[in-house]
Amino acid sequence: MKKMKKIQATLSLLATASVVTAQVSATPFVGIHHSNTEVHTTIIDPTGITNPVIGINIELSLDDKLSLRSGLRSLKKGFQVAQSIDMELLGIALPFGAKAITEISYLEVPLVGTYDLSHNGKIRPYLGLGTGLAYATSGTLDTKASAIFDFNVSSTSLDLGSHNYNRIQAMGYALAGVGIPYGKYGQWTIEVEHSRSFTDLISEDFIIDAGGKHTGLGVHLGYSLFL
Repeated sequence: MKKMKKIQATLSLLATASVVTAQVSATPFVGIHHSNTEVHTTIIDPTGITNPVIGINIELSLDDKLSLRSGLRSLKKGFQVAQSIDMELLGIALPFGAKAITEISYLEVPLVGTYDLSHNGKIRPYLGLGTGLAYATSGTLDTKASAIFDFNVSSTSLDLGSHNYNRIQAMGYALAGVGIPYGKYGQWTIEVEHSRSFTDLISEDFIIDAGGKHTGLGVHLGYSLFL
């Protein structure tokens, strides 16, 4: 009986210690995200677009090296096409000589494991790898005519709720960053992140198999507050 009580006390102590030593941090961040979209057609030659990104990461340390993070971010992805002939893009007619910019607004929830590369130094380099989900909240296709400056010809909202689109996409992330201590309870973080969707934006129900996997490269600046 006494032995059982000792075992229970030891397990309780270990559980309490793991909770005490586990560190949680919250990191609001801003940055820029350059995205492009892979298509399965030679009719168009898409190039990338750059937009801001804003979000927050919540990270839980598993030990002195490994951490697990999630959070929420808001950003736009898409592509642009400069077209010198009349054509259709996503079922929308583009006039002669127009430039078309497709932008999809997303909310993303990543789940990333990070590994601390530091050796008891103040500056903390780290690597991360993980997956997540992205949800397309809205989208537009803007056509612009080019003179001295670009000016809008039209703006068309994409019906992302139709069967032509996949609003929910599976994501993959790979990142490298560095944490620089600042203040008593926090640090600045700078990250470079590569992301890729594994799900096509355009569904198989569309008139052509257009594809639509997003790829992106982002640079993020944040401040981590250890809770």
